[in-house]
Amino acid sequence: MNEQMEAQFAVLFRAAVMINSVSNTVAGQQQNIPDSLSDTQHVTMYDKVRIQDNQFIWRDVNLPIPADPSMKLDVGQIKCPLLLVNGEDDQNSPTVESAEDMALIMDKAGNRHLLQVLTYPGAGHLIEAPYTPHHRASNFVVQGNKTKVLLLWGGQTKPHSDAQEDSWQKILAFLQQHLYFVA
Repeated sequence: MNEQMEAQFAVLFRAAVMINSVSNTVAGQQQNIPDSLSDTQHVTMYDKVRIQDNQFIWRDVNLPIPADPSMKLDVGQIKCPLLLVNGEDDQNSPTVESAEDMALIMDKAGNRHLLQVLTYPGAGHLIEAPYTPHHRASNFVVQGNKTKVLLLWGGQTKPHSDAQEDSWQKILAFLQQHLYFVA
């Protein structure tokens, strides 16, 4: 997100919900599974991809959370209520660490009071609406050499399902509180 987009976000939104999101994604940076498993040895970004039993664990790519503010979205500019929903077992993104970092940035900017964080033990990535099937991993075919790999999302079925149900109710209440006008 560039400065213009960040400024528009700060002005245009009355409330926002981010599910399994990270704050240290730089605009234009694209993260794809490398063309071959051996590419992880040659491309800096992929040095951090953990491969275990032919399973890609992507979360380490964004760790550690960079200290350099230019490497992150400036969430300190957010002027609307923000709800973050995270799974503690997210194997795709370091969402818990990112939420902690976002809280520090917003605290420095004096708008920490706008941030609400929901973190669910045992839940993975993609905490979607209730009754959406939970998939701990997905099959992917690596472009180029057609190698089949599993991308790990994390989470266990019961805690993840519980997180879906609980977070959905809290998301609806959050949006109702911040978006509805009372006559």
